[in-house]
Amino acid sequence: MIYKHAISTIVPERPVPLCDPGELE
Repeated sequence: MIYKHAISTIVPERPVPLCDPGELE
């Protein structure tokens, strides 16, 4: 779940992949 926090920090303007586990997985 750490990568999620990293993404939210890098691209805070893209909350879509953060809510969509399909994009992360």
